[in-house]
Amino acid sequence: MPELVTIGRIVRPHGVRGEMVLEADADVANTLAGVETVYVGEPPVACTLVTVRRHRGRLLIRLAGCDDRNFAETYRGQSVRLARAARPLPPGTYYWSQILGLTVVTVEGETLGAITEILETGANDVYVVNGDSGEVLIPAAPGVVQQVDLERQRMIVQLPEGLR
Repeated sequence: MPELVTIGRIVRPHGVRGEMVLEADADVANTLAGVETVYVGEPPVACTLVTVRRHRGRLLIRLAGCDDRNFAETYRGQSVRLARAARPLPPGTYYWSQILGLTVVTVEGETLGAITEILETGANDVYVVNGDSGEVLIPAAPGVVQQVDLERQRMIVQLPEGLR
């Protein structure tokens, strides 16, 4: 089995032809362009991705063999994964699933806590960090995020003036 990365979760069926609403990162539609195989459920099962489209601000997918609402219902709540090698990200870009849970440390060495949520804003994403000192909102902007170390599961940040 290839190395997999979670890209979203099936929320519910959509319509009567087997489409499903995929709750995912904002850029997943671009990530899925040209992808033929996704991995669904636990343990992950390889499924052929037939269609991906946007509809009223949501992402809809359809898998091969899923041709009606009843069959689509069986996928409700299932994770959708992608082989990391199928769509490598540009350097310095990460899937949300890679960022969530990272421990955030300032360049001075202070541990702020773990990233528990990512908020989408117009300019850039904002990381919600919860720790012993409470909640801190950190912009995912150049100059703020200094390093992402996936091996050590941490992110080093330079807090802007007045953030605390």
